[in-house]
Amino acid sequence: MVRQLTQDGIDAFRGYIEATRRGENPGPIPSHLLYRSPYSESLGQHVEIEQGRFVTKYEAAVYFSGVFENIDQKEISYNGGLWSWMSLYYLDELSPKSKVMGSKKFYHPSCYILEVEHGNLNWTQYKYHLLATPFYVYKRHGEESKMLLAGQVSSWKSFTYHLVSRPQFARSREVIKLVNRLYSDSNGNTKSGALEGNPGTLYRLFSVFQQLAFNYDVFNMTCAQMIELLPPEFDQWLNSDNRIPLRETGR
Repeated sequence: MVRQLTQDGIDAFRGYIEATRRGENPGPIPSHLLYRSPYSESLGQHVEIEQGRFVTKYEAAVYFSGVFENIDQKEISYNGGLWSWMSLYYLDELSPKSKVMGSKKFYHPSCYILEVEHGNLNWTQYKYHLLATPFYVYKRHGEESKMLLAGQVSSWKSFTYHLVSRPQFARSREVIKLVNRLYSDSNGNTKSGALEGNPGTLYRLFSVFQQLAFNYDVFNMTCAQMIELLPPEFDQWLNSDNRIPLRETGR
């Protein structure tokens, strides 16, 4: 049954990750934190989950959306103890093997521990979380998030990271529709070169929107209206269907 980590549990979990990252050997994954006091406590809702149910971030987000469908979504998104508990529960899947003797490696603690300060999300850290952020993106954008959440659950696509790093873009349903129109091919893959600073790429879209915002309420426009305002350099992206193998990154 799903629980949530207390501050003691979060501190112990963070200590385990940081010790491993320093090259120490703190032992096996501290699964005892999941169910023992004072490290965890009841969620207040009866929720059951299973391991090994997903491979990609999109699959994970869809699964969690179903698991938590009867709980207020804002309450779920803002629950740092819950998502830290979830990361510990799925830690084996969230930690890719290093090339050295097949041992596990860990990213920065913010990829596993969700920081919530006085009921407010710390977006600077939230954007890194390997489970909470895909859940958030899927709940806002549904199937439109499929391209953004492609790839293994244990890593981030660079393309997605740079988009999610800009909350005004990540929160807008119409902007995500536009991003899909521009940079997703017919198979749902990211088009080749979509991130680099060349004409019409995602970086250019950020710059163009910043300029347009001086004269237009661009983030409240429809996707079609946004397309009408884009300069000609974006035409090639609207009409092309090239694809690129997913490039992923960890923190």
